[in-house]
This record gives sequence, C-alpha cells and structure tokens, in this order.
Amino acid sequence: MAKRLPRDPEKESAILTGAIHEFGSHGYSASTDKIAEDAGVSKGSVFRYFDNKKKLYVAAVNHSLTTIKDVLNLKVWTESDDLVTMSIRATKYKTELSHRYPDEFALLTLAYAQDTMIPPQVRKQVFDTFNQWQQAMKNYVLGKVIKKMNIRKDLDPTKLRNIWEWS
Repeated sequence: MAKRLPRDPEKESAILTGAIHEFGSHGYSASTDKIAEDAGVSKGSVFRYFDNKKKLYVAAVNHSLTTIKDVLNLKVWTESDDLVTMSIRATKYKTELSHRYPDEFALLTLAYAQDTMIPPQVRKQVFDTFNQWQQAMKNYVLGKVIKKMNIRKDLDPTKLRNIWEWS
C-alpha cells in the first residue's frame, strides 16, 4: 500500500482561499476546476484535501466565518451609548469589514441567502453553524448591554433579556 504524503498547510490554505473566492463569486455551482486553478494545484489535490465539493464548501464557509470572528470587534455594539449610535457604528464597521474581506463576505452572504444550488444537508449544516454563532454573539452583546444599562432595581435583568429574545 502506498504511503500518503503529509498534508501541506500552504496547499490547504491556497485551496480554501480559491474556494472562498469562487464560491463567493458563483455560489455552490462554482467549478472545482477553477478552484484548483486559483489555488495552483491539481483538481485531484482539491479532493485529496477535502474529499468532495460538499466538504470543501462547508470548510470554506467555516473558514470565512472564523476569519470574520477572529477580527470582529464587538465593542462597536457593546460600547455604544444609544441605539442610534450603535446602528451607525455597526453599519460603518460592517461596511469596512466587507471591504477588507470581500470574498468571505460574499460567500457568507450567498450561503446565508440559501443559494438554491446548495444540497439540503449542506445547507442545514451551514445554517446550524450560523445559528450557533449568532446565538453566542447575541448572548455576549445582550449581556454587555444589559450590564451597562441603568435599570430599576425592581427589574430582573434575566426577564429583560427574555423580552429581547422575543423581539
């Protein structure tokens, strides 16, 4: 039996970068041939590293989300003094991030919009990831905002948080 060569992190990164760009530009229907070309590897290498297009797509979405999470500054939301300021700061910040990470934003936007070409089981897997991340971010931001608020002593912060959960 032939020994498999060790994984090359640079190749894997190049494949993910190519996949993020192509999936962000063309959705799930992106060509794996073009992804391989962008990465400077053979199509066989793409599948050696990611087994199939579904796994490559999920890895590209997860990598994009991780990239954004790693640079995300939640102080834009948590340190605003009022809702209007928060909205303006958040909009400017999201725009800035989308310019710094255009491929990641394009892919995440298409994935979130539920590109109809995405197989249902992959769509569910991607949405589960989005929902987990969204819930974690919401809990963090709400917790910080509620702590910062000057609320009456007779109001329970947990109940206040539950009201926000419903809205």
